[in-house]
Amino acid sequence: MEKALQANQTATPAAERPPRGGLGGVALIFFGSLAIAILLSPPLFALIRELFPKWSKITTGNPESLLTGFDRIFSRVRMLSALLFLPFLLKREGLLSLESLRLRWGSGPRRHLLASVLLGIAMLGGVLALQVLALSPVAKAKADPSSFSWWSYALTGAILTAVLVSFWEEVLFRGYLQKVFQRGLGSRAGIMVGALFFSMLHFRSPPPAWDMGEPGTLECALRLALGQSAAAFTTAPGAHFLNLFLAGICLSLITLRTGTLWAAIGLHAGWVLVRSTYIEGWSLPGAQPGDFWGTTALVNGWVTTLPLLLLAGALLLSLRRQTR
Repeated sequence: MEKALQANQTATPAAERPPRGGLGGVALIFFGSLAIAILLSPPLFALIRELFPKWSKITTGNPESLLTGFDRIFSRVRMLSALLFLPFLLKREGLLSLESLRLRWGSGPRRHLLASVLLGIAMLGGVLALQVLALSPVAKAKADPSSFSWWSYALTGAILTAVLVSFWEEVLFRGYLQKVFQRGLGSRAGIMVGALFFSMLHFRSPPPAWDMGEPGTLECALRLALGQSAAAFTTAPGAHFLNLFLAGICLSLITLRTGTLWAAIGLHAGWVLVRSTYIEGWSLPGAQPGDFWGTTALVNGWVTTLPLLLLAGALLLSLRRQTR
């Protein structure tokens, strides 16, 4: 594996390689976004409650609902803060050009994007079909599947989510972080650590027994920051964590195999499109994260592990043949 990855990295122009100091930027984007969320989310929470009193999640007297509303605001502020840090870090590492980010557009990247979207849809769509067949007695549609209005609403939301999430996360994780980790730690370790980071940052729910304090206070924000930082180690089911780790590996390998970030964006978008549409339209009462079949999230069941392993293996073999 190392030989194939080193060959691919050698083919990358020196101007595209971030300096070894880039690991400090990783710490900045992680801890800096947390610090901003801690400071800004309490006053923003109070302001939203004042300006939009009909938003039920933050006006109800139910402490659990209040905490849910505050958690959402905290997470949004943290995400937007990381997004604002990103251009600064990309500029610092010399990664602002489309070529350095592997985002140059053309007929090749366009084909890779389309093929990857279809691969992602087919892959997670197959898992969805198996899950529905296996759990059909308990699976319940949230709306009439034959309704055009429902499909137009669900697909519009799913497409927007797929486009925004896949582009933002791939620029961050494969466009920036993967290069920083590979430069600082070596090719193999860089991909592994990048995938681990990708998996960890998808878990943001503190343990249920965690005392969060009064929602909307600075103390609650501090506790929420600690809870979110520890979530991957306290609340993540093994299957969910492993599948996100494998997904990170696959997205890294397909970027290296094709030489374009558009392939990773397409694969990621295909996954998100299927998952978002499924979550919007179906429920699985009684299904638990970590079960073999998982829930409508799809990535939290062991059934998803095998196709991810197969895809990672196929990409690795293809990458090795490419560099012979």
